[in-house]
Amino acid sequence: KLVAFTETTPPIPLKSPGTAMPFEPAGTISISSFESDKISINAETPDNALLILGEKYYKGWQATVNGKPAEIQRVNHILRGVYLTPGKHVVEFRFDPMPFKIGKYLTLASFVLFAVMLWREWNSRKKGLGTKD
Repeated sequence: KLVAFTETTPPIPLKSPGTAMPFEPAGTISISSFESDKISINAETPDNALLILGEKYYKGWQATVNGKPAEIQRVNHILRGVYLTPGKHVVEFRFDPMPFKIGKYLTLASFVLFAVMLWREWNSRKKGLGTKD
């Protein structure tokens, strides 16, 4: 029996835990890319399924299935997963939390402000040198 605990009711019908499982895989997966902030998986499943990633659940992660946003499920209180319908899928997990976005834009803004102030200082010194005798 394969059992996974989630915090919400599945949005698609899944086989119940008491259903006899044949000795065939629930599907196949291959990891096409594994980076610190992006994981890309090719998955194929004959039935509705919950793809569970052996990675810690964290709110900063976002997922897409075939390019469309998918809700990440907290599985067994610590892992993350997404529901899949029958067929072939490309599942991508990206780490892009709001604090990183805010920090990125604040850093960019400070560089722009620094460049503007540097340009103004350089320009005022240049004008000051041109008017002296």
